[in-house]
Amino acid sequence: RRAGRAGEWLAEAGRRILWHMLTLIYLLLLALAVASWARLSWRRLRLGLIAAVVATSVTLGAFPWDLVPVDRAATLTQFAVLLAAILYALARSRASGGVKLGFVMRPFTLGLLAVGVLMAAATAFSPAPGYGVTKTALFWALSVVPYLVLGLLGPWGEREVRVAVVTLLVTSALMGLRMIDAYDQSGERVAFANLYSIAAGRIAGIGVTAALVYLLYMPVRSVRRLLAIVAVLALGAVGLGLSGSRGPVAASLTAVLALGSVLTLRGRVWLRVALRTCLAVALVASYALAIGIPLTPSQVAPGVARIVQRSMTLGANRSDMGRLERYRVAVDAFVASDFLGVGTGGFAALYAAERGSEETHDYPHNFLLEAAAELGVVGLALVVGLVVSGVAAALWVARRQPGKHAVLLSAMPIYGAANALFSYDLAGNYQMWIFLGLLVLVRAGLGRELRWAERADRGLAAALGS
Repeated sequence: RRAGRAGEWLAEAGRRILWHMLTLIYLLLLALAVASWARLSWRRLRLGLIAAVVATSVTLGAFPWDLVPVDRAATLTQFAVLLAAILYALARSRASGGVKLGFVMRPFTLGLLAVGVLMAAATAFSPAPGYGVTKTALFWALSVVPYLVLGLLGPWGEREVRVAVVTLLVTSALMGLRMIDAYDQSGERVAFANLYSIAAGRIAGIGVTAALVYLLYMPVRSVRRLLAIVAVLALGAVGLGLSGSRGPVAASLTAVLALGSVLTLRGRVWLRVALRTCLAVALVASYALAIGIPLTPSQVAPGVARIVQRSMTLGANRSDMGRLERYRVAVDAFVASDFLGVGTGGFAALYAAERGSEETHDYPHNFLLEAAAELGVVGLALVVGLVVSGVAAALWVARRQPGKHAVLLSAMPIYGAANALFSYDLAGNYQMWIFLGLLVLVRAGLGRELRWAERADRGLAAALGS
């Protein structure tokens, strides 16, 4: 008995020591990230503001807001950063003699504003106007305003893209480490007081997606960068597993494969992909054989077991059946409204009536069906147009910027759109809207740089020829 108790005590002590070490590593990495951001802001304030806006508008949950003894600290920080960026843009415009608002007249910007206005107008005939107003306000605050601020901080060239990508990678790694630190075997999914498991998984999936694109498709020129990318992949992958959510996993694979279909058309990239894939499979297989492959769900983390179980029972488990029921209600609402939509937030009332329950803030878990059911054919057309515009810009960037940070960023709109097909409403999918808009800005900025470079090359060729 004494030996058994001593063993239990040692095991518990080991778990506590490991937990404290993980917490310390997380805080040290966070402190290093903040110090690097402060140094960047001191040297290049605009780039520092870009990093801050990306971190607080896209990956806000990666930070330990539960340790801050202030209510709504995360929201206050996000809006403080946006306000600081707007004030900086105004000050810069005064110094330069005008505000650069050319991006406002771009089709994507006008379309995004049109969706926001349509959502606001559609609350007038919604059977759930309260939810409609809340959703509309969140859409403007979490998607439209951050995109406009990023536009004000332009133009977007290679330096700006590099800052955004590094910020996403670092915060994604922080999210993965935070999820490992919060892991508790008693729960099915890692839970936070102020963050849903799906949202945490989406943040971790950003780093996984970017890391896979780098490792599969891009030339490796730096061992230090390679090790950093592998670390981001490892932390993000563990975080994805602990989230217990299939959506970010499927979205990450979709983005990597979709981008790969474009990148592998270039030269011998397909050979590089094949060799690296074989190497990765061999390494994983060797590791699995060395430690013993888990044979039952009880031998892996509950979140991983949940993902595997729900994937193997696709369409037949309770989660999928609930989604299919919501899809049916959304399609019925779209048709019954003569394709005009039932109003912003109206799906929640219809779904509650269908189930005979009280109205909640429910949604179809598919942004296209939500747009069709609530905003009608006009809203659906606008949303589809925005997605096509952003993804087309991403693919253009991927084709024209081989081997650069822009390729990693170009996977994000596809990742965001794929996520939006599985969960959250139009307002909750702010990552998708920001990524789509950001790639439109990047395409415009990099396109301008490419035109300048081509013009300079022609001028040099002409000078040498003469």
